[in-house]
Amino acid sequence: MRRIPQDAEFHPEGNVWTHTRAVRRALSEAIAMLPKFEISDSDRNLLRLSAWCHDLGKADATVFQNGRWIAPEHDKPMHLNAVLRQLGHPWRNIWQSGSAANRKAFAYLCTRHMGIGDECGIDRRILRSLRSADLHRSRRAKLVIVLMVMDRLGTSRSSRVADAMIVVNALK
Repeated sequence: MRRIPQDAEFHPEGNVWTHTRAVRRALSEAIAMLPKFEISDSDRNLLRLSAWCHDLGKADATVFQNGRWIAPEHDKPMHLNAVLRQLGHPWRNIWQSGSAANRKAFAYLCTRHMGIGDECGIDRRILRSLRSADLHRSRRAKLVIVLMVMDRLGTSRSSRVADAMIVVNALK
């Protein structure tokens, strides 16, 4: 991840590794921005793991195009899975030690963390899941929203808090 560059306009902090560490550190700040979301200790751990892995797909998807570094569809399962397979045995042990619900939630978080646009708000499927009577669906939706906030806070842009508030305000 240290060798994977990012576009300086969106990630002035530098490579994917630097951004990922900042996203991980943003957990408490993101939770504080979403006071109605109760986040258990177990869910905090899931968010930590998801923060570490949310941009792993960039290792497979990043290209230099038209003078910019881009990682189209880096959040798609094909890119995430390609990198996770390279992690081999240690990753398989971590994966197998988790509950089925947490494995499903982890995959959801890493593949849906880009489910917001500045103009269009949060993906309607995520919002429907958030309002779902199914506790597993609503839990995953709540956690991906926290991860979206963390992702926006995990940059050195001066607009990082305002960018995170786009996610928070989209819930209203």
